[in-house]
Amino acid sequence: MRRLPSDLREVLKKPLGKIVSPQDAEPNGIVVGDYSAYVLISNGKMPRMVIHDNRIMRENADETIQKAIKGFGNLVFKVKNPPGHISDEAEDIIKIVLEEGKTNVRIEVLGEEDLLTLPVILHAPFGAKIYYGQPDVGLVEVEVTESIKRFVGKILSQMEEIA
Repeated sequence: MRRLPSDLREVLKKPLGKIVSPQDAEPNGIVVGDYSAYVLISNGKMPRMVIHDNRIMRENADETIQKAIKGFGNLVFKVKNPPGHISDEAEDIIKIVLEEGKTNVRIEVLGEEDLLTLPVILHAPFGAKIYYGQPDVGLVEVEVTESIKRFVGKILSQMEEIA
């Protein structure tokens, strides 16, 4: 398991990609976050994978949002991932799902999903589109490239390994 040190928090406050409107998002992307998933699903942009924790801005997501998200996914995993961490369990499931090219997958996180965008970028194929919400900014679209994988790898290498 890895923990995000406080000095890296500022780095991750900047969007890792470009801000897009939900209408401009591509279907078949990978979505991290309840509100982002809800907005994309509501706009008919059915994702390939949704990673969510039933919370929005650290508050419980309302019933409409939870219902829309829980209606998604033929293959559902539940993983533990504490706030401010990336658990081995969560990263392993993400890696397997992406390596096997599975679609229509929902990963429900017990804890917090925010940092799971990083292993998604690391393990997603080149060209994949990843979406997540940036508080007070909007929907971020990250296209997986060599340079963003290197950047994320550097951040992950700077996180504290804990037992």
